[in-house]
Amino acid sequence: MLSFDARNHFKVHLKRSVQFSLISKIKRFFLPKTRIAKQKYIHIGCGSHKFDEFENLDFYGSSFSFWKKKNYIPHDFRYKLPFNDNTFEGAFSEHTLEHLYFDESKFLLSEICRVLKKSAIFRCTVPGLKIYIENYIEKKNDEYFSKFENGCDALRDLVHNWGHLSVWDEETLKREMLKSGFSEAKICEFGKGENKDLLKDLKERKHQTIYIEAKK
Repeated sequence: MLSFDARNHFKVHLKRSVQFSLISKIKRFFLPKTRIAKQKYIHIGCGSHKFDEFENLDFYGSSFSFWKKKNYIPHDFRYKLPFNDNTFEGAFSEHTLEHLYFDESKFLLSEICRVLKKSAIFRCTVPGLKIYIENYIEKKNDEYFSKFENGCDALRDLVHNWGHLSVWDEETLKREMLKSGFSEAKICEFGKGENKDLLKDLKERKHQTIYIEAKK
């Protein structure tokens, strides 16, 4: 598990990693293995952004107090999602896959596909490796990359900070979506997509992000 300081530096600490693993094991034992969906969509990795008409899920917190009521569904995304097959009419995930190792991300993609109904859309966004490489070659001056002194600092932020454990580009994400059971996957743009209800993209992440929609 990571600690964070005011200089945007993240470090792995053994004590907190063990604590997180223990919390996950305990909460997975006590919390429901299967839930009845009350909403039509699912939001994977909601953070502080909870949406109406979505079942909002995010990683477990660092507290052992699993009995306290949350305004989201706590879940360890390395494990099976707590819903039946063919439950949701759509899914949204923003900047979540990169917080898992590559094989764990592939498992989560297959789980998202499993809980979606036939022809449902999954809108997924992640930091785009190619965008960072382009910035490294020729410095970008947009509102996101201008805060870094150089391209190396931006790449370090992508691969070492924020708890990131994997990196993605458009072709890799499309490939893994198709391998996970989706029938098609296409590149989209910020704020544009097939299902308007799933257009929850954060504007402040626009310049660092790739947008892919997959259909079951």
